[in-house]
Amino acid sequence: MYDFNHSSHGGWIEPGTSEIAESIAGTEYSFYDFEALRHGAHEDYHRTSHKFDEPKALDNLQFRASLW
Repeated sequence: MYDFNHSSHGGWIEPGTSEIAESIAGTEYSFYDFEALRHGAHEDYHRTSHKFDEPKALDNLQFRASLW
């Protein structure tokens, strides 16, 4: 069972991703969002999922994995 919803391409990186992930998380699950806040040049922030290594997100995922 997952209790953490993660969006690594939010905001202007891939528009709509944040809203979908937040909707899935609702009020029942934790929600993490890495997003570009400025319009344009969003490809500068895009990382493939297997290269995504933002420390707060990885800490959160590692902590939750230790609970299973």
